[in-house]
Amino acid sequence: SFGSNVIHIKISQSGSVFVGGSFGIVKLNSNGTTDTTFITGSNTGVVNDIGFLPDGKIIIGGEFGSYNNMIANKIAVLKSNGEFDNTFNVGQVGFNDNVSNLIVTNDKIYVVGTFTSYNKKNYESIVKFNSNGTIDETFYNANLFSSTSIVYDIVKNNDSLILAGDFTQSDPNRNYFVRINDNGTIDETLPNNLVSSSVFAIDILPTGEYILGGSFGRVSDLSCSRFCVINTGGTLNNNFKNNFGIGFDNTVNVVKSFDDGKYMVGGDFLTYSGLSFYGGYSTNGIINVDLN
Repeated sequence: SFGSNVIHIKISQSGSVFVGGSFGIVKLNSNGTTDTTFITGSNTGVVNDIGFLPDGKIIIGGEFGSYNNMIANKIAVLKSNGEFDNTFNVGQVGFNDNVSNLIVTNDKIYVVGTFTSYNKKNYESIVKFNSNGTIDETFYNANLFSSTSIVYDIVKNNDSLILAGDFTQSDPNRNYFVRINDNGTIDETLPNNLVSSSVFAIDILPTGEYILGGSFGRVSDLSCSRFCVINTGGTLNNNFKNNFGIGFDNTVNVVKSFDDGKYMVGGDFLTYSGLSFYGGYSTNGIINVDLN
């Protein structure tokens, strides 16, 4: 038992299981017991996300100010045994607010959250790092987000980044869901104002389509309660639209795509289209009865 909330689970290529939450970070053995050789850190605080760097090191982001008494404001890199890695330059100040999610692609690290600065320099809600902890200054768009924006999730698809959160921006309009290019510019081929309210989670299906979960009630001016499948052009997937019904009775916080095209969801809901249900779909939006 972790004794408090589990927020994120990540499995490394070697099969090791890492769990993050309000207790910090823990590594599990294959039988589910705690790996006591892994240094878990003292008074770390909340770990919201975990990633793996190409050299086998572990990167964590969340709501903490230190790791094992080393300054690490909302982000830290750990060696494979959990020891703090001071070769990753997190600076003396770090982020001024929380990190909600991060992704690692090749030797680059994308970090999103509720922050508006990093080491006292303005970076609203998203930062791109090099592998040594320095900022990739080629990725910056001062007009992408504002000081009130919150980005909850990020995924990468080829040369595009898809971001979801609680933000409403103009010039051009982009509310709650946006696709940007790898240099930080907005991909304006995706229609504006797709989603009516906050998006908390996103993932990409093998077809390249996007699955979204959140508190929204409409997508592309069509009723779509808290979960949807969107084509890359920004329209609702027809199979999903025809089978979705009245949707979920409460917020969807987590979505997960699988290689066979199926997907699962999790959140605060109790029913889906009037049926008691906790999550799981076939490829066309119909409940996977094996998961009831």
